[in-house]
Amino acid sequence: IVVEAGSGRVVVHIDRPWAVARLDALPEDAFIAAAAPWFEGAPRFLGRLAAARPFGVGLRNYEYAYDLYDSSNGEFAHNRAVHSTFLQALSETGYLGLVFFAFVVVWTIRVLSRFRRRAGDERASPEERQFFLTFANGMIASMIAFIVGGTFLSLALNDLTWFTVAT
Repeated sequence: IVVEAGSGRVVVHIDRPWAVARLDALPEDAFIAAAAPWFEGAPRFLGRLAAARPFGVGLRNYEYAYDLYDSSNGEFAHNRAVHSTFLQALSETGYLGLVFFAFVVVWTIRVLSRFRRRAGDERASPEERQFFLTFANGMIASMIAFIVGGTFLSLALNDLTWFTVAT
């Protein structure tokens, strides 16, 4: 698969004839048509959910509660996932849970930044300074990857994330 971007269009070259035939059968705006209901409906849906349940629907209960607040009556799917860590925190734990979740993420990065500054402490041995720098850089990179990945995936209850925070 080769992707070319230019002149405002994305062109995908695929070397498998069966895949090309399958893609050719789709209308040009198929992706936009598939994504539009989410972009149009998600803010209204999450607004209704947050207004009706300001303390959320409970951990791991978003998929079950989806149909209760879906105004399309299942036109696009039933029991859908939220596909965003921060929206997952809002819908499952409410406003207070979202604020706490964001606080934990920001606080963890702040603590790791202070840990990284200890690498410049002249009182520490060279091995300790190298450890502080390497550990903090790795953990900060992990948290940034979590934030970026969490924009598109429901990772609020991912064990690895909470191990990172606990470390």
